[in-house]
Amino acid sequence: MNAEFTVSVGFWPVCNRRWRGGAITDKRLSGLLTRGPLKSDGSYSECNVDLLQQHGISGDGDLVAASMKVAVFGKPGGGKSTLSQRIAAAADLPLYQLDIIQFEKGGAQMPDDVLARVHAHILVQPRWVLDGFGTRQTFEAMLREASVLVYVERAWMVHYWWVTKRLLKSPLIKPLGWPEGSPILSSTFGCYRKLRLSPAFWNSDFKARLMAQRPLKRIYVIRHRSDELVLLNDLSALKAENE
Repeated sequence: MNAEFTVSVGFWPVCNRRWRGGAITDKRLSGLLTRGPLKSDGSYSECNVDLLQQHGISGDGDLVAASMKVAVFGKPGGGKSTLSQRIAAAADLPLYQLDIIQFEKGGAQMPDDVLARVHAHILVQPRWVLDGFGTRQTFEAMLREASVLVYVERAWMVHYWWVTKRLLKSPLIKPLGWPEGSPILSSTFGCYRKLRLSPAFWNSDFKARLMAQRPLKRIYVIRHRSDELVLLNDLSALKAENE
């Protein structure tokens, strides 16, 4: 079966292409994803620079600038997409929302190997906000690369209620951070299922592993609006210091 979808990097579509059993048939996409992104000195290989810049990804040079890489993650229904937009505005950072990158209009999913290569190109950028989980492999890579980790961990009933509220509002308001034409009902039940299973992953062991990365990384656990304000104020101050 053939499936068509748009591969996007941030807000920039790389191309529309047809996927046939994992083969990349668009030459521009193939060049973006399959050539080695970095040389040994940390700069992009020359053949990729122009192509990457066309799609909003900087080439060599920017990697030596002051960097800020913010990862936002947690269980469904925590308000991650809204918070990510606020972080991007406060710190003047490009925002990458994985659901929009990973899923095509209507809900078709990008193959994991393609997602991994697009995701890797995002991670090597010097400045970003990355919102979402992707796959276990992309999630672990994001945690390693980010300098600021934002774990959205609200009360359990808040997560369930916000998932339900998003469903109730969906006829009037498109869910933030969701691809156009997403199947709202099945996606909502998918969120309920993930919430039910989430203690197997989003648990005290995960949180302890996360907090152990201090002081090498800035760690924020978001439970209340006051936690969000502390985070946004800190990132605004960091932005001011780098100007």
